Order: sequence, then C-alpha cells, then structure tokens
Amino acid sequence: MRLFLATFATIPEYALLQRRFSDSLEGKWVESENLHYTLRFFGEQQEIEPIIGKLRQIHFPRERGIIEGVGIMGAKGRKMLYAKLRHNPYAKSLRALDALFGTPRRPHNAHITLLRIKRTNGDDYRKIIRSYRHRKIGFTHERVALIESRITETGPRYTPLAYF
Repeated sequence: MRLFLATFATIPEYALLQRRFSDSLEGKWVESENLHYTLRFFGEQQEIEPIIGKLRQIHFPRERGIIEGVGIMGAKGRKMLYAKLRHNPYAKSLRALDALFGTPRRPHNAHITLLRIKRTNGDDYRKIIRSYRHRKIGFTHERVALIESRITETGPRYTPLAYF
C-alpha cells in the first residue's frame, strides 16, 4: 500500500481561489477533501505496524498550521500551484522523522499542492499570486495521520489508518 504522513488542510475560499486562476492556469485541481500538508512520504509499503510503532515515538503537536500565500514551483511540464505553510508547528517533528526514518532524498518544502499545472495562459496568474502574498487563506488540521493513498479512475482516495 502507498503511504504518507500528513495533516489535512482547509482553505475556506478554495472555490473562489480556483475561479480567480481559471483564465490563466489550466490543469488538475486537488479536491478540497484531499488538501493536505505532507510531513513524510513512505511510498509503497508491505507492513504498516513497524511504521506506526516508530511514529508513536514522535511528538506531533495538536496545533493548526497557518496557510498564507500561494506560489508556483517545479520544472517545465511538472509545475504546480501551491499554498504556503507559514506557521509550521511540526519543525521538531520533522527532525524526529529524519532521525527515525533517515533524511529524505529531497529537502522538505512546507506546502499544500493546489493545482498540477498543464498550461499557463499569459502572465495574469503572476498578479493573482502577488495579491495573495500575505493573505491568510486557510489552516492545517490539528491531527497528523498515516494515510493510505489509492489511485482510482475518479482520482486519489485517501484513507487515514492511524492518528498521532
């Protein structure tokens, strides 16, 4: 099973955000119920108990992260629109994850993926991004979960397996 550790996120005006970018960015928006901040991606795993056992050793604060601003990252053909996690209550938890599971190949970038971009239409999206620079747009939930990701014909299905 494909596993990751995350906290779900809420962006109250997500539909408005999608409309604002609709003329300038094309692609696949993440469904609102699937918005999340990933702390660690475990990939395909046969057994979950050893992972759960290690995760129970880590303190995950029950505190909301603050989502503020949006941006674009990635290389041509793999760009995404993302929301920035400004207040990240999990800094110590991330270090503990590294100690127990090893350092990830890529550095951790605190973000919530919003849109996988297929095409840009002009430069208007840059103005919209600037208008969100210091705007609080949402929050992460207070609990961290080990989540199974199943890819289906209608999109990914996320099932929390354990909470921490």
